[in-house]
Amino acid sequence: MKPALTRLGVGDSKGFASGEAGRAARRVLAGHVHQLAEVVVVRVFHAEEVDEAMEEKGGLDELERTAAKNIIEEVQKAGPVPQIVADGQALFEPLAECHRNFTAEDRADAKYVAVEAASIVAKSHRDALFARISGRYKDQFGDDNGDLKGNGYANEGTEAFLRRYHAETGELPPETRQSWKWAVVQELAGLASDEG
Repeated sequence: MKPALTRLGVGDSKGFASGEAGRAARRVLAGHVHQLAEVVVVRVFHAEEVDEAMEEKGGLDELERTAAKNIIEEVQKAGPVPQIVADGQALFEPLAECHRNFTAEDRADAKYVAVEAASIVAKSHRDALFARISGRYKDQFGDDNGDLKGNGYANEGTEAFLRRYHAETGELPPETRQSWKWAVVQELAGLASDEG
């Protein structure tokens, strides 16, 4: 699978543009990965799930480790896995004691095309989910803010949308992680609870 993915352009998902052209390129490559891979598993964390995890010991790290463990077990049901590589040495190294042939490395996406392929699939899936979320707000906020040009990341576009949504509704959108430490979210969440 590695040579085929490399020929298709799987290499560095960070090199994709953040606009529609980048999303389209990721979508095409993700489709190829789905065709070439024996198994593809995507795990989505909803805002409430992340908020709950942040209240527990281990927080987001533990949530991610547990999800990775479950994904590995699901993939292994399809047959033997010769090598398991995780991106994030400190985060995923604890899983090495549970799985043979397990490697956790920082910046593994720069070294292993399979890790980069997983990143492309995950980002493409996120793009699709975010398009659905932003689509729900187009009628209310119009094309300028409705498409959420910040793509949900901590930037001016997302801040503008959150502030406008809060100004009109008195609360944050239901998709917002209340535990997000971004100052804008904390400020607006505080205002929403003061008003409520």
